[in-house]
Amino acid sequence: MMAGVFQGHLLYFYPMEKQTSSGFEFLRGRWKWPLLILGVIGLAVYFMFDPSTATFFPPCPLRYATGLKCPGCGSQRAIHQLFHGNIAGAFAYNPILVISIPYLLIGVYLDFMGGRIRFPRLRYYLLGGYAPVVWAVVVVLYTIARNVWHFTAA
Repeated sequence: MMAGVFQGHLLYFYPMEKQTSSGFEFLRGRWKWPLLILGVIGLAVYFMFDPSTATFFPPCPLRYATGLKCPGCGSQRAIHQLFHGNIAGAFAYNPILVISIPYLLIGVYLDFMGGRIRFPRLRYYLLGGYAPVVWAVVVVLYTIARNVWHFTAA
């Protein structure tokens, strides 16, 4: 499906994704409240307990097996730091998590809060098209960089 946007004297066409399904329909049905409650409990655990000192948080299996840091290493400690307002500490543990939070919030708005209809072009550029490929490349480069130069505290 193509959509047109009139800008000045030119009509630009860009491909649009199918507007009927986001892949997260289960969040709108009977699973909405149980998942919301489970999420709130999980966030409360991350707020109350520091993953640096609490022993019940799982370690990274890749780091345990190989000694290499995966892209998610330090995310648990970064989330705890963010909940306590320490953005610099969270950035030290996992920079890609801190940087991706605004992107994720925009994605939630575009998929669940009417942004898909109001801003289809923005949704296409941020979530469709080549966005997954760009994010995959960024994550791979970040993983290589954090294991070669050891620039994170995780």
